[in-house]
Amino acid sequence: MNGFVTYFTRILDYAHFFQILTIAFAVVFVLSPIKHGGKDYAIAAVKVLTVCAVCIIVESFLFFLTTLIGGFVNGIIFPVTYLTVILLYTCFFCKYEIKLKIISASLLFASVVMVTECIKNFAFLLPANGTVIAVAVIFISLLNLLTVFVFTKYNLKRFISIPKTPVVLIMLVSVTAFITEFVYSGLLTNLFRGYQKVTLVYTAISGTVLYIFILAFYLMFYSVLEGNARIAQLQLQEKLMRTDADMMNVMQATMSDIRRMRHESQNRYAYMRILLDNGQYGELSAYLDSVAAEIVKSLPYVDCSNRTVANVLNLEKSKASANGIEMTAELNVPPVLPFDDVMLCSVFTNLIDNAIEACKRYSIAGEVKVTATVRGEYFYIVVTNPLPENADKEKLLEMNTVKENPIEHGYGKQIVRKVTETYDGMCSYSVEDGVFIAEIMLSLITGGV
Repeated sequence: MNGFVTYFTRILDYAHFFQILTIAFAVVFVLSPIKHGGKDYAIAAVKVLTVCAVCIIVESFLFFLTTLIGGFVNGIIFPVTYLTVILLYTCFFCKYEIKLKIISASLLFASVVMVTECIKNFAFLLPANGTVIAVAVIFISLLNLLTVFVFTKYNLKRFISIPKTPVVLIMLVSVTAFITEFVYSGLLTNLFRGYQKVTLVYTAISGTVLYIFILAFYLMFYSVLEGNARIAQLQLQEKLMRTDADMMNVMQATMSDIRRMRHESQNRYAYMRILLDNGQYGELSAYLDSVAAEIVKSLPYVDCSNRTVANVLNLEKSKASANGIEMTAELNVPPVLPFDDVMLCSVFTNLIDNAIEACKRYSIAGEVKVTATVRGEYFYIVVTNPLPENADKEKLLEMNTVKENPIEHGYGKQIVRKVTETYDGMCSYSVEDGVFIAEIMLSLITGGV
């Protein structure tokens, strides 16, 4: 029980509690950014207090263990506590994809350790009493809020794809932070007790340098991803410009068809009047069907009020037609959607490409159907395609690519999931009555934030 008594009587003072509070705040707001709204802030406050309680419980338990183990372990109680809390919160509450989880949790842990275990040592170098030192510790702990600002202001969640290589480098940064604290604890508690001031200076300065490096590395990584996103945006704009040119050619051809149909309409009306007057209703019905089919065939383009959606679907329709596949679209899309154009295009192209690929693979003479509409606070997208009777349902729902180069083409499912995560939506895949169904919902409210 001596460990518990020591912790609650000597360690958990108001300065250390404030330090724990800033760490809890950082954990909650970095690993699960809060949306705007009173209810969301209330939930966040409960989470922060819960994380604080868990920190205190873990720390007090580790202090109890030191009475049994003692020695070198005593110096790493706090970083082990922070690591435990961050890992638990990441596993149970963080909804990021795996790579973003690793990046956020690793850099958060590294920055927290540098602030609370290294930079904090500047306070102990002050030639002052305990109260002044405690106040200095509180001010230094505010750096955790700077970490929150950087991580939330420049949130990596907005990017569709995150490379794997930087994740390894970030893990190394986190490990380096832990080793630095471990070496510091070993030097201070065992080898260089007589040189405590020198050790404090060394760790405070090295911790400051590492903390600055962590934030700089994160911002540099963000800048690289933003540059890649900007390139993707330019490529999209170029693609849309090409689509506009293609649409102009389609419109010109369509206008020619419309002028031809207008010229022929008088003869058609006259012929239909003759059939009607003669009571030849069967022939009249057949003739009307043939005229309607000709009109639909003459107007093959997809039209809706949203330029981005219309252009992308027309590109996909052209792609489907080139492969002998019919694509139909039922659209009720607002002129302006609160989504990034690159992300929106990625969703449509990946879902429709998968549907076209399935029709080609199974040589099915069916149609790819696309539905896009607004349902309440969500933008709803459904893409369906027919399947053969002997299709492997379980394998299809795994959504693994079967293209010639799976390394290059295997990211469609990840991209769609990333977009739905970004806009607090959902994606689901199912097979019903021989039809593969891909359903996507994106929050219109989140998209506008």
